[in-house]
Amino acid sequence: MKNNQIETKSFLRKVAEDVCKMPKEQLTDLILIFTNRRAIKYFEKEYKSMQEGVFMMPECKTINDFVTSLSPYKQADELSLVYLLYKSYSSIYYSKNPLAENEEAESFENFFFWGKTILGDFDDIDKNLVDARKLYSTLSEEKEIDELFDFLDEKQKIVLLQYFNDFKKLYSGESKLKDNFVKIWNCLFDIYSDFKKRLSDNSIAYSGMIYRELVERESNNEVLFGENAYAIIGFNVLNQSETLLFQQIRESNSTFFYWDYDTYYTEDKRQEAGLFMRENITKFPCSETYKENDFSQIKNNDSEINIIKTSYETSQVLYIRKWIKDLEERYGDSLRQNQIAIILLNENLLPYVVKALPNTINNQATQVNITMGYPFKFSNLYEEISIFLDKPENKSLSATEQIDKLIEFLKDKGKGETCSNEVKESAFRSIEKLTDFKQTIDFIKEELPETFIRKTILRLLQKQSMPFESDSINGVQIMGLLESRNLDFSHVLLLSATSTQLPGSVNSITFISNSLRRAFGLTTDDRKL
Repeated sequence: MKNNQIETKSFLRKVAEDVCKMPKEQLTDLILIFTNRRAIKYFEKEYKSMQEGVFMMPECKTINDFVTSLSPYKQADELSLVYLLYKSYSSIYYSKNPLAENEEAESFENFFFWGKTILGDFDDIDKNLVDARKLYSTLSEEKEIDELFDFLDEKQKIVLLQYFNDFKKLYSGESKLKDNFVKIWNCLFDIYSDFKKRLSDNSIAYSGMIYRELVERESNNEVLFGENAYAIIGFNVLNQSETLLFQQIRESNSTFFYWDYDTYYTEDKRQEAGLFMRENITKFPCSETYKENDFSQIKNNDSEINIIKTSYETSQVLYIRKWIKDLEERYGDSLRQNQIAIILLNENLLPYVVKALPNTINNQATQVNITMGYPFKFSNLYEEISIFLDKPENKSLSATEQIDKLIEFLKDKGKGETCSNEVKESAFRSIEKLTDFKQTIDFIKEELPETFIRKTILRLLQKQSMPFESDSINGVQIMGLLESRNLDFSHVLLLSATSTQLPGSVNSITFISNSLRRAFGLTTDDRKL
């Protein structure tokens, strides 16, 4: 994709201009809430460019940081959450379904994968403020829908009835799968309740529990938002807890909403891309001064879009140099590196994209900013850790012994004279992760299988990013699709834009069917962006 050099205001420029118009006394108490940290950095850049001399920078937070700061709970790591869920499951399930003679209870290792599935369902239930008791009630007759679900409208009741009719057809006759599913399903509300109590007793929570607890406290007239003014910036799909949270903030505090949209999508109801934004603009109108901006840039901007067909994903990488060379020839000295963005729908291409960049752009050394960081799993150090954990002498060690030995290994790697700063920083970050993991093991207080520990360590380290020498202001921007929200660039190359990647083939693993999700207002595939 290529855009011409017509100067138009970026979304965050519009927001910065509107914030600058606010009285100074309001700026003192203003908190800006964004979807992610990347948008904050770009906003700060725009805001600073409009100031002279000494100025006040309003406080900026991501939505997760904002919600967590108001919660009495600490967001726990995945392993601790699934372990406490396992304790609740074992207590509830086997009390209702006693083990037969010679039958063994499910191990934590076997429970871990589908425990994450249950945890994901609980998170979605809380983020959408669903009554878990009603959701997990076992229904068999249509009259029960009318009696127990009088809060549903007729359309929702039809969807719900269809779910149970389909369930009967699918599992007609004897089936071990059916029996196991029904046994678990009939325990899930009790597991949900017991699990949340265990979390509360330990002052920890998962994300959805933190959101739900916050909006319920505010509904009980607790004063949570202080005397601050708030600006809600750049959101799109809102879950029910976010919607209620924004309503609560608006009712109790001075609140401004900024939506990143174009009238090409919002004024044409046939445009699916504008579905959620039309809802947002109606529920939470923008300020009058912000509305004065031009929101019809697609119609009025002479943009150019090129679609390049390739046989293999790696072929796209080879196109990068040609694309940048074409930009140099077309725009000459006016081409700025920070207006070039490469969006990765398949982030596994990142190492190859970095290598494919030319050494210079317009005779200036190419600078790169990888907003997602460089995935640790692609590094030599990660491979060395994998080999280290596979050594026979390490396999017989306990979990804490393995972690301690790996920490010493990483300390030695970081001390090497020929070790680069990037590797030293990665070793330090890995040690921090492993130290936290060791605390989790101490919290669990059970000896876990060696194979499970190894998998968990590697999975834990895979998620981190290596530091990357970059220039966040002037460099070519490389990022994932979600990181590009609220950002504007003149020249964009979107890689891996296939039907499997965009919008993506979403087949979420869940215990809750799609029709039941629709009836209760839970997240469905068409609301995952």
